[in-house]
Amino acid sequence: MILRRFKALLVSLLERTLLYISFPAHVHELCTSSIVQAIATVVSGSVLGLVFIWKLGLVGLACTPLVISTGYIRLVSNSPFWYKYITVFMSFQRVVVLKDQKNKKAHEESAQMACEAAGAIRTVASLTREEDCLKMYSSSLELPLKRSMHAAVWANLLYAFSQAIIFFVIALVFWFGSRLVASQEFSTFQFFIGLMVS
Repeated sequence: MILRRFKALLVSLLERTLLYISFPAHVHELCTSSIVQAIATVVSGSVLGLVFIWKLGLVGLACTPLVISTGYIRLVSNSPFWYKYITVFMSFQRVVVLKDQKNKKAHEESAQMACEAAGAIRTVASLTREEDCLKMYSSSLELPLKRSMHAAVWANLLYAFSQAIIFFVIALVFWFGSRLVASQEFSTFQFFIGLMVS
C-alpha cells in the first residue's frame, strides 16, 4: 500500500509541467520538497561518511554548518522571483525593496533633468546647450554610480567568499583524508567514499 502511494506521488510529480511549478500558488510544494531533499542529503551523507571513514566524516560534519550558511548566502544573492512567496526570506525581500527604493531615489534627479531637457529639446537646440545638458546629466549620475558600485562590490565579495568556502572545505577534507591514507589508517577506497559523501 505504501509502495503504491509512493509510486502514485512520484508519477504525479513527474507529470507536472514547469508552468505548474512556476505558478506562485504552487511554489511552497517545490520549496518543501527541496528542503526535504537537502536535509535527507545532509543526513545520509553524514551517516555514510561516519560509517566508511569516521575521522573524515567528523571533519565533514564539523564543516557542515559553514557549508549550509554559504549555501544560504548564495541563495539570497541569486534570489529568483518566487522568493517573495516564501516566508523564510521575507526579511531579504524587504532589504531588496529598500535597495531598489534607494536606487530609484538616487536616479530621480538625473531622470528629471533628462526629461526636462528632452521636453524642451527645441529650446536646448536653439541655444546650442546640448553639450551642457549632457555634462549636467553625466555629473548627476556620478554619485548614484559610486553608491551602486560600492554596494555591488560588497555583494560580490560576499558571494565570492561563499563560493570559496565550499572549495576550502573540500580541500580540507581532501588534505585530511590524504593524511589518513598516507598513515595507512584507512584504505583509498574508504577515503574516496568518505570524500564523496562528507
